[in-house]
Amino acid sequence: METKNFPCEQTQVVDAGKRLEQVQTMKFEREIEREKSLKLSWKVCQQTRQINGIVDKMQRHRRGEEAQRETGIRRAESMSRSIIFESEILHKTWFE
Repeated sequence: METKNFPCEQTQVVDAGKRLEQVQTMKFEREIEREKSLKLSWKVCQQTRQINGIVDKMQRHRRGEEAQRETGIRRAESMSRSIIFESEILHKTWFE
């Protein structure tokens, strides 16, 4: 009886070993996929921070340019008013 069951026990041990190997392989593959996912998420997060920094810098630059343009417009308006005022004064002094 023992010799008859021996091959059956061997196949059970081999099958159990194969199942264990499959479980370990699946666990290892899941762990590798998780690590890849974490690395990818970290990289995406890093690139997002860099892009946000670039966008913020561009917005600050644009606001600065708009402020300079507004200052230039006010300065030009002020200069034109003073020129008009001076020309009116000169006109009054010459023709009165």
